[in-house]
Amino acid sequence: PGSPVVIPTVKMGDTYIIESLYPDNSKLNTTTERKVLSVGEGKITVASKNIKSTTGKARTLHFTSEWNLMSSRNADGSGFDYSPPLKYFAFPLHPGKTWRQMSRETDIKTGAVREHTLLATVGDWEDVSGPAGTFRAIKITIQTELLDRSTEQKSTGTDISWYAPNIRRSVKSIMTSRNF
Repeated sequence: PGSPVVIPTVKMGDTYIIESLYPDNSKLNTTTERKVLSVGEGKITVASKNIKSTTGKARTLHFTSEWNLMSSRNADGSGFDYSPPLKYFAFPLHPGKTWRQMSRETDIKTGAVREHTLLATVGDWEDVSGPAGTFRAIKITIQTELLDRSTEQKSTGTDISWYAPNIRRSVKSIMTSRNF
């Protein structure tokens, strides 16, 4: 803490387990394994699989070197492209930093477009506890708006995450949404 958080080093084989908990409906809870398949030319390729599912197949996610989402592909070939990539992070991170972004999400099978507008603010350093332990992390709050261009319906949300440099990922996120 005190110095800016730089872009993390990522290597093939890095694996993250993400536990998603839904306080209003525990049947929706999932445990996902994300494993880095390749790193190169400003791109990180990740396999993402629900490890509790007996029938689920891995999807492939493509991120920039800053962990900003470029595309997702399901096993059946469906998926989404994001232009520009969804900016979850803008390294170097430091308290008080902000960024704003609009990104177009395109369904590669139907061509349907949704527009994401993100407004992010980096907060202070905090000690964050979870099932994996306690970590010193920097808080990032992202206000989101999603506009479906086919229906003109808007949904809004907030994603608060805590990024721990020694883990090289967010160690906790709390997401809320309206009209999703």
